[in-house]
Amino acid sequence: MTTPNPDNLGPRDYDAELDAILESGMAGILAKLQARLEPQAALADLQNRVRGQVPPPNQSDQQASSAADEADTSRATSQALQAVCDRIDAFDFYLRTVLRSPDDFFAGAAFIANARPALLQLRSGLANRSLTKSQAQRILDEIQQNLDQADRVMRQQGSDLDAALRDRARGQTASNGTASAQMHSLHTHVMRLFEGSGHHAALQPSR
Repeated sequence: MTTPNPDNLGPRDYDAELDAILESGMAGILAKLQARLEPQAALADLQNRVRGQVPPPNQSDQQASSAADEADTSRATSQALQAVCDRIDAFDFYLRTVLRSPDDFFAGAAFIANARPALLQLRSGLANRSLTKSQAQRILDEIQQNLDQADRVMRQQGSDLDAALRDRARGQTASNGTASAQMHSLHTHVMRLFEGSGHHAALQPSR
């Protein structure tokens, strides 16, 4: 028996043979996939994969958004701080006007005079953002104690702080309300500046 000589078998189409092999293999794989694949399940799986592959926010976008939020917060804090300083200036003007009254020295004036340096210390500390919450509270208490003492002395004379100051201010600061109202409002707005801060934390510097 002789082995056939490949040269005697005629020309071979290698491309056709390769295509046939590939088609046969792919047909078998496709048949197996079609047997196992359920269209609805495949669609649901695809949707779940798409939902799970939502790209996260770009880091630069997050940084820009964070910087914008910080700038807005800083701007709002600066505006609120300026409003408090303006309120302190108005209150100090009110007390200064009373102390400069052409009338004779009156009972309780010494305590009102003692309140002014503390009031100005509060303004300076807030404006420089060097006061902590506890320090601001201590100064506010000192101012309030002096005004309470003045009120106590005036009541012994048959008057009270608000009535005496209103008479001696001669209506120049009537739009700001009574001394008691101004002090209460000042305390509220100063403490509001420190919302979210610890007792030993100073106001953050402006940017």
